[in-house]
Amino acid sequence: MLGVNLVALTCRALAQAGPVTLTQRAIAAELGVSLGKANQLIRQAAVLGYLTTPQLELTQAGRDYLEPFKVAGAIVLAAGFGSRAVPLTFETPKGLLLVRGEPMTERLIRQLQAAGVPRITLVVGYLKERFEYLTDKYGVELVFNPEFATKNNLTSLYCVRDRLAQSYVLVADNWLETNPFNRYEPDSWMGGLYAAGPTSEWTTQLGPKGRIKGITIGGADTPVLLGPSFFSADFAAEFVPLLERAYATPGTEDWYFEHVLWHNLKRLPIYLRLLDQFNLHEFENLAELRQFDTSYQADAHSAIMRQIAQVLDIPQSRISGIEPLKNGLMNASFQFRTGRTEVDRFVFRRPQPGAAEWVDYAAERSAYATLAPLGLTDELVWIDPADGHRITRFLTGARPLDPSNPDELRAALETIAQVHHSGLVFSAEPPLTADLDRLRRLAQSRQAIQFADYPEVDALVRRAAALPANAGAPTVPTHGDYTASNVLVLPDGSIRLIDWELAGQRDPLTDVASFVLAAGLDSDAAAAALTLYTGRLPARDEWVRFHTQAALVALANTLWAEYRQALGEQLGEYPLLTYRRAKQHARAALGL
Repeated sequence: MLGVNLVALTCRALAQAGPVTLTQRAIAAELGVSLGKANQLIRQAAVLGYLTTPQLELTQAGRDYLEPFKVAGAIVLAAGFGSRAVPLTFETPKGLLLVRGEPMTERLIRQLQAAGVPRITLVVGYLKERFEYLTDKYGVELVFNPEFATKNNLTSLYCVRDRLAQSYVLVADNWLETNPFNRYEPDSWMGGLYAAGPTSEWTTQLGPKGRIKGITIGGADTPVLLGPSFFSADFAAEFVPLLERAYATPGTEDWYFEHVLWHNLKRLPIYLRLLDQFNLHEFENLAELRQFDTSYQADAHSAIMRQIAQVLDIPQSRISGIEPLKNGLMNASFQFRTGRTEVDRFVFRRPQPGAAEWVDYAAERSAYATLAPLGLTDELVWIDPADGHRITRFLTGARPLDPSNPDELRAALETIAQVHHSGLVFSAEPPLTADLDRLRRLAQSRQAIQFADYPEVDALVRRAAALPANAGAPTVPTHGDYTASNVLVLPDGSIRLIDWELAGQRDPLTDVASFVLAAGLDSDAAAAALTLYTGRLPARDEWVRFHTQAALVALANTLWAEYRQALGEQLGEYPLLTYRRAKQHARAALGL
């Protein structure tokens, strides 16, 4: 059953039939009711003057009755990254991925327009420019969600809350074989499918006539929420204030818009519309796409997939088990398999935009080769020195080190000391302020530096770098970005150090300072870490060098964060914290 206003649905069936004359049996099938119920609805509509019998033709009164139910528009949510569909979504927004030769969002737009939906709005964020062509091709409108990178789709709906009345709400990466949309919708509903067996999706508990009375996550043999929804004018009037309240409430950053419904079901009458008959699909990852569209088995329409296949000399069909690992400030990574054993498991790294302006990937390749005899790194399989794309062997069972664990903190400092004291020499020996110079130019290219006192702080850090204690510092092979996330603990307790893109010959205290900053250690804990590293009470010159390196690292991180924000990322208070630490450590080095 599609809703509660079955008389309106009967009239809609006649209105949308065009020149085709419908039978009672056809109306029963359209509404999902028995033939007897369809006969009753036809008689009721005829008494009200909405249709004629026995011809079953809609009257003018029937058309006037449908007018308040006319669909005003559709909201297509297309702002998200689609992390589970990497590497495809590194290059293409998920909604524009091809399914059977057609971008999913284009198919939805065509279906909506075929149903006579007059206004279609796409809420965009990630790779927003890729959707621009749709404005000319289909006449749709784009609305940008500035919070797409840090919040869930509740914020996307918030951006278009003034357009929700009499509108469909759908996500850009749904695929429907047949068209479920209509010119008229008399009831508010959420789309769904029947899940046979256990499911981890949002499941529903239904009341009379299919009203959604409860929502839980997970279940078995039950309807789940999936696919388009429709918000009537009355429903939107109740829903929008609740949406605004949720948006303004701290702690809702990860909410979907369905969370608002979930927490207000008593106030929001809405029904479940099962969409099984329309062959609805939601593709979470490449494996699901391959299962549905066999063209993806031979060619995933991805430059990264082609690159992996070429480097490893395998067909793309052997690349499977893809799972995202992290999407950080410097890199985005995912793991994949080429076979069934653990030696067939790899990690692909893709640097974030702009990183190649900062990082020397040829030096990283050289660093891996230099460090190989120590057996302390992950295994580098391949790296492109031009763009930093890289494949390493996956470390099975590894986890990031916990810096709050005293034993693991000691192990991290002892391991990096082993590198420092190895006698090895890296090919790159960047000047003390080289990172600041490169990152300043990068940030200024985007007019990204927002701190009013940046010139003074930059000068302060450079004064610290010019102190005699730093001029006499030894240079050793350093990691350059030594953080707990780059220190992995294997099941046997041994340690591996990963991500050597900032490797170079530097003051060894660069790594200690970087570790302390990333771990957020207070002054007492920082002193304990430096003492642990040196094996004694640090000398005055060592403290000067430590504070200088901390100031340099913190300011470099600030500039990189400012640049990333200029590209659209929202990093919260992170740049404020790193900038403040740059000041504090520079002043400490200078004795101010």
